[in-house]
Formats: sequence, C-alpha cells, structure tokens
Amino acid sequence: MRTQSLKVAAGLAAAFVLLVGLASSADAQPWFNLPGFPSGNTFHCALLTDGSVMCHQYDTNHWHRLVPNQNDGSYRTGT
Repeated sequence: MRTQSLKVAAGLAAAFVLLVGLASSADAQPWFNLPGFPSGNTFHCALLTDGSVMCHQYDTNHWHRLVPNQNDGSYRTGT
C-alpha cells in the first residue's frame, strides 16, 4: 500500500514540475488599455464560456462585454 502511495505521489510531483515548466516557458505579454473601454474605473469581470468577458462597472448599472477577434483571439482588436 505504501509503495502505491509513493508511486502516486511521485507521478503527481512529476506532473506538477512539467506544468510549472510549461507555464514559465510562455512569453510574458504586456498589459494595455483596451480602445473604447472606460479607464479609471473599477470593474468586476468574468470570463464566459464563449471566450467573451462581461465586466460590471463598480457602483453603476453599466455592463461591458469584450469579444475577442475571431481571427487571432485578441481582445485588443475585438469588439
């Protein structure tokens, strides 16, 4: 039983190391303001299953929806 537990733990540790290695190899992308999106306000945002993002503007009844560009998936060139 103990040998089985050690094998499972070793497998999980190897998977964790692999995932961390893959995540750290990704190129970091800069932050940027989205054109046409109100700045200087606090938003609470949620990523939806279709890839769009719904954001609620704090202390208002305003909602904003960000839709990524169909060609490259960029929110900067989306609507």
